[in-house]
Amino acid sequence: MLHMQIGNIHSLRSAFQSLIRLCQPNGVAPTAFWLQQVESTGWIHHVQMVLRGIHKTAHLVEVERTSVIVHCSDGWDRTAQLAGGAELLLDSHSRTIHGFEVRAQDAPPC
Repeated sequence: MLHMQIGNIHSLRSAFQSLIRLCQPNGVAPTAFWLQQVESTGWIHHVQMVLRGIHKTAHLVEVERTSVIVHCSDGWDRTAQLAGGAELLLDSHSRTIHGFEVRAQDAPPC
């Protein structure tokens, strides 16, 4: 059992809202410290942890040839992010521009 240390939906939402505030026209004006302000939102850390989890999941399947069960305590976002991301990473067609375009066209509207 591996714990990927990915934050829950509430911490992710908070980080995303902080990032959005920085990007609003009336938000914090870009300064020499803008990238530090972005980092302080925690958003980049969340994305990094999800990408690490996707990589680990794909590595276990492709390289170590082992079965995986992806499950998060809430059963919401992290499960879909890791399983879906690993599926994209493992499918060589999806990694092409054409494959990505096909997947994007097939995706349901947000």
